[in-house]
Amino acid sequence: MDIIYSFLNLVAPPFTFVALFLLLPPFHFFKFLLSTFWSILSENVTGKVVIVTGASSGIGEHVAYEYAKRRACLVLASTRENRLQEVGGRARALGAPDVRVVPADVSKLEDCKRIVDEAANHFGRVDHLVNNAGIQSASTLEEATDITNFRPVMDVNFWGSVYTTRFAIPHLRNSHGKIIGMASSAAWLPMPRMSIYNASKAALISFYDTLRIELGSDIGGITVVTPGFIESEMTQGEFLKNEDQIEVDQDMRDAQVSIIPVGRAEACAKAIVKSACRGEKYLTEPSWPGESETLSKKILDISGARGFLSLLSEDVAGKVVLITGASSGIGEHLAYQYARRGACLVLVARKEKSIQEVADRVRSLGSPEVLVIRADVSKVEVCKSFVDEAVEHFRRLDHLVNNAGITPVRMFKDSTDITNFVPVMVQMSVIPVESAERCANAIIVEWCSHLLLITKPGTSEREAPSKKILDLTGAKKFLYPTSIQSPELKVDRSVKA
Repeated sequence: MDIIYSFLNLVAPPFTFVALFLLLPPFHFFKFLLSTFWSILSENVTGKVVIVTGASSGIGEHVAYEYAKRRACLVLASTRENRLQEVGGRARALGAPDVRVVPADVSKLEDCKRIVDEAANHFGRVDHLVNNAGIQSASTLEEATDITNFRPVMDVNFWGSVYTTRFAIPHLRNSHGKIIGMASSAAWLPMPRMSIYNASKAALISFYDTLRIELGSDIGGITVVTPGFIESEMTQGEFLKNEDQIEVDQDMRDAQVSIIPVGRAEACAKAIVKSACRGEKYLTEPSWPGESETLSKKILDISGARGFLSLLSEDVAGKVVLITGASSGIGEHLAYQYARRGACLVLVARKEKSIQEVADRVRSLGSPEVLVIRADVSKVEVCKSFVDEAVEHFRRLDHLVNNAGITPVRMFKDSTDITNFVPVMVQMSVIPVESAERCANAIIVEWCSHLLLITKPGTSEREAPSKKILDLTGAKKFLYPTSIQSPELKVDRSVKA
């Protein structure tokens, strides 16, 4: 097997280089023809039933208006009923034959079920599900005083979409309907201070890509949308500051967005509905972030820079490596590889007998010292405990390998209780301190982002170079829509408001 992998590592790069030049032009031509074909056969949504979550503002609000202009019936969901009623009234004026307003919190399983049930009971069908609801946080992981305060981000952004999707699938199968999932370009162009938000959106992309395979032709399709910076309450500067409080901080917003143009919500919504009706699998709006990511990847692959960087391998002899899920599989063999390089190891797993066996072999392979800890990484206090124990014992920590994970073997559409999947997300969403292998575009993007956006711990975001550039150039007047510039927006509100 090692010989096969070595052969592939040798052959794949030049093959990819040749294939890029030979296949890229016809591929883009094919995409153009396909786009033209689908523009002719675009779906007519007149009279069809569309559920839109997070419909009280931003992209969700304008998606509702676009569907209304196409005379679709709407079910609008959000936590703010008064604002929803206003959006519903305007949707009716724009042409929606019937609009139902459902105050709901998508982080709650029962509310998601109620949204779908309300649509199905009132209209007798569901044709499009637009999972748009989302919130964001802005803090470096190191500066977070209570990491559990970030849970609502994952609950709303990821689980909110999962819950509504699960309950809508039977109805979408009957109508051969479609799912529109609102991810973010931050899933593959990560912005600092938004690690949990970025992770929630990356999880969504993987979820929908897998679901597309599971459902196949049972439904009309899944469109995954990855917007960049778009006019919304998020780009007004709304951030989750603690578990249930949203705060508007435009200085933080300026530091994050800086001189990047902010797109109009109307244009983004129009592109989303158009893409969904065409049956497209992916949409990035505006399109330039996707092109930038693709270009950086191509440069890295073609130049061979990835191979050059791999030569600068770190000597880990005597360094301290903590590995979770080290009792079997990848975690076990990672321990063996580090042991052969003379690293000291901290092995964490739930199976005490198995991990002791791994520890014995690790010592025989050359590890100077091994600390074994029996622990369950799904509990935040346990994670803190074993990291503290490792640091106290070795007085340092050089590598953290977050390997622990569990896998449910069941089709998503066949699950009777969707909450049974929650432990999977808990165990597999711990953020690593140092990745073993970075994604292709990260070498370029991460360096620039860190240089421009990050300040020292405890330093105000006003000191970030990105914020200073924005203030000095006065570019905000030209790059930000007026709707997200108003200083009187600096008002706190609850997540549940």
